Amino acid sequence: MEMEKVHPESHREHEYRGEKVKSISHALEVLNDAAKDSSSDIRNMLNRDYHRLRETLLDLKPELKSAFREMQEASSDSINRAKDQITESTKQTAQKMEESVSKHPWYYIGSIAALCYFFGYFSGRKKTR
Repeated sequence: MEMEKVHPESHREHEYRGEKVKSISHALEVLNDAAKDSSSDIRNMLNRDYHRLRETLLDLKPELKSAFREMQEASSDSINRAKDQITESTKQTAQKMEESVSKHPWYYIGSIAALCYFFGYFSGRKKTR
């Protein structure tokens, strides 16, 4: 098998994007032009997509506002319900405590006296090292 010899003098032309390429420098120019065209195409495409997205969001703005308003109202209602439940629970606990203290006052008086004794005992002790 013999390999074909390439002579520098041979002026074979190649084609890229419909243009005849005559030399390496010409090929580089063609590639640079293609790159410039591609970057401007990409820039234009991104610009169009950005404007479409912006228009879509502007069209959705009233719907988004109402959705956020509904979410805010729902969360506000939930917070108010939780606050009411906590208030009611606290009132019930206080009422049960009052009833218990009224029925058995000496249990509470003794418990408080014992707590005060231990608090005074431990706070009055000298610390040892």
